[in-house]
Amino acid sequence: MSQDSEEEKIKVAGDSRVILEPEMSIQKVANLHERLMASLEQNDNIEIDATEVKSIDTATLQLFVVFKQEVVKLHKQVEFLASERFIDSAKLLDVAEILEVA
Repeated sequence: MSQDSEEEKIKVAGDSRVILEPEMSIQKVANLHERLMASLEQNDNIEIDATEVKSIDTATLQLFVVFKQEVVKLHKQVEFLASERFIDSAKLLDVAEILEVA
């Protein structure tokens, strides 16, 4: 898979909404980090659309925890629209409360 098509899968829609693909893994963390930081730089309120996530790994959830901490530090807001799988994975790693998806 080319890097261009990889970048297209994790989209920033309407500047403040980051849409995740169904399979989120460590291979996608660098690209996701770039997109989250770009969205954070441009917006005070960010929405992470994780409604289609069917699989998410620890590295991706750790990125979201760090991102959430950065958002709070900057006095901005982030909201996660999460699938059941996303919520279950966050609960398993004990980060659901931090991400406010519990």
